[in-house]
Amino acid sequence: MGIKVSKSNLVFTNATYVLKPKTSLTKTTATVVETIEQNQEEITLVWLDVKPVVDQLIHREQKLREINDYCKFYYDQNSCIEYIHSSVNVKVFLVIPGSLANNILLKVHKLEQVDFVFIYCIERDRYLSLLNDYSKLVGIYTSENDLMKSIQNTIKLVEKRLITLNSYNHKQKSTRDLTTESGSFLFFQLFKDILMNMPQTNESKHEMIRKCRDYYCDNKKQLKNIELFNSTYQSIDAIQWYTNSNFPLYKLINKALRTEDINELFHFRFFIVDLSSNLFKTYKDYKKMNIKSPIVHLYRGTYLSIDELQKLKENVGNLISTNGFLSTSRCRMVATMFTDNAIFEIETDIRLKTVVFADVAQYSKFPDEQEVLFDIGAAFQIDSCVYDSNTDKKWIIKMTATDKGAELAKEYFEFQKKKVAESDIVLMFGHLLIEMGQHQKAQKYFENVLRQKPNDEEVACIYHNIGRAYRLKNEYERAIDNYNQSFQMHSIARPPRYLSAAKSLNGIGVVYNEIKAYDKALEYLIKALNMYQKSLQNEHIDIAGTLNNLGNAYRGKREFDIALEYLKRAQNINENILPHDHPNISRTYNNMGNIYYAKRDYQRALETYTKAITMNKKILPSDHPDITRCLKNLGLVHCNMKNYDQALNFFSKALEIVEKTYPQEHPCVTDIQQQIQIIKKYNEIS
Repeated sequence: MGIKVSKSNLVFTNATYVLKPKTSLTKTTATVVETIEQNQEEITLVWLDVKPVVDQLIHREQKLREINDYCKFYYDQNSCIEYIHSSVNVKVFLVIPGSLANNILLKVHKLEQVDFVFIYCIERDRYLSLLNDYSKLVGIYTSENDLMKSIQNTIKLVEKRLITLNSYNHKQKSTRDLTTESGSFLFFQLFKDILMNMPQTNESKHEMIRKCRDYYCDNKKQLKNIELFNSTYQSIDAIQWYTNSNFPLYKLINKALRTEDINELFHFRFFIVDLSSNLFKTYKDYKKMNIKSPIVHLYRGTYLSIDELQKLKENVGNLISTNGFLSTSRCRMVATMFTDNAIFEIETDIRLKTVVFADVAQYSKFPDEQEVLFDIGAAFQIDSCVYDSNTDKKWIIKMTATDKGAELAKEYFEFQKKKVAESDIVLMFGHLLIEMGQHQKAQKYFENVLRQKPNDEEVACIYHNIGRAYRLKNEYERAIDNYNQSFQMHSIARPPRYLSAAKSLNGIGVVYNEIKAYDKALEYLIKALNMYQKSLQNEHIDIAGTLNNLGNAYRGKREFDIALEYLKRAQNINENILPHDHPNISRTYNNMGNIYYAKRDYQRALETYTKAITMNKKILPSDHPDITRCLKNLGLVHCNMKNYDQALNFFSKALEIVEKTYPQEHPCVTDIQQQIQIIKKYNEIS
């Protein structure tokens, strides 16, 4: 027989209770019956107890959700530990009873996802020694109110020190061919401009309000805050609302920014634009008053993992940005209050043209923190990353604010404008997502833009890009549908837009290549080539691209000589119109190597693959996918030439790269591991 308690979001079974939006308290004997919604909080509160008491749970739910909206209750320790082990990319705050403390701490203390542990019990003195043994143990509490206050203060500390870093590798000689990391760096260089180009409407405000109400639908305290915001908010109050720690808006926005969640960012675009505009206005006023003191020193305390510290050390001299608005302090002492193992020392200059920051202490509930907030897109050069073993006993990262991030964004925009024949920054941002490999995000982004009712030509381009995103997600039917929609709209325009229509035909041809329908691929690619040749000079990057695709189609049909002819034509165009170090040239060499390999002309394959990888090593970061691809191809050639030691060397280098990027079970890793095992067996036999 079930129990239901209305207006609660607490679900429990014989193992677990889950606090989440839009649910009620339900007792079952098996598993959780409702679907757990996405956690929009930065932190998951997990409360483990030995015995469930429904009345206590309801009371705790109300108090906990005022602190953090996503919570889980367990009274089976194995289920609790299993959940924590299975949680990825989350920060867990764990509350445990004293009777289970020794056992639980032993099992979870070293887990990366467990940030802090709190003990709630009657016999405090009995467990005091644990504070010396476990650094993540915050305290031992006999009062529930004291426990709640401690959790709240610790959450504030964690939220203050959260930071996501993106670097731009100096070896990435241009913005022509991006790694995911460098793409993320450019993401926020362009993002603000995208939002500023979108209309600021009441509907965008209502969309944001609906999102907040939906997530906090059972949280009475936050619903009151949301209604207050809805009825009183004015654009000039954006900074004040953002610094209001009691209001959930800053949490939702910061998480969306940190995770580059396109859907969520669209929901909050109304407020993000207002906040950026207010920061810029405040910054202009500050500049007028401080012309004679242009240099400003700021500080931020944080926690950095071993991997993050290594990343910073490797990127000294490179550019770096943070995901979203960066909170700093004028006071170094304040920064040390919010630090664990690292302090950023930042020097900025009001004479910079694109780096915007504002003193927001006057708007904050905590003016003594002397908070200074950087706007989205601020870029910094890493000057040094060293451990201070004398004074601070922490890592000190020195950075200087710079305009170079905005310059790179401009370079990227100009290059893409030539490459895709589009000059709309809103569409360009979607191209960036695709180049970053964020195909799902790109699809959602373009679908969101489509709902903004752009003009006819933009709609056709958006359908093309949605098709491209679906193709890269291997959803081929949807890709063809969207490419066709784009082609039809460009074709019936007056006058017809032949160049754009040809791009969509080329896209359909690529889809058929990928599903090995080579005759259909040739049909569409030849149509695309003919259409290009009507509207373009013979030597154009789009013509070279289609010739390359035709070469791949004929390779699929095993008509290798014809395939090589098309690839050579493509390469001639590339070499005549592109810089000598352009990635398209190395990729065409790689495709030509594939033909020679298929023809079992291993010597020519080796020579061509070597040309490709030599170019790639000069122009791309060492972990770029194109380098991995060349290493694998060289490994295959040497294996077929029975040069097993050299084959093993190339595959081992490829494995070293992919293991840094993908989990062990990913096909990119397992495929190379299998090749290495095969080569080792061949080596033993020979």
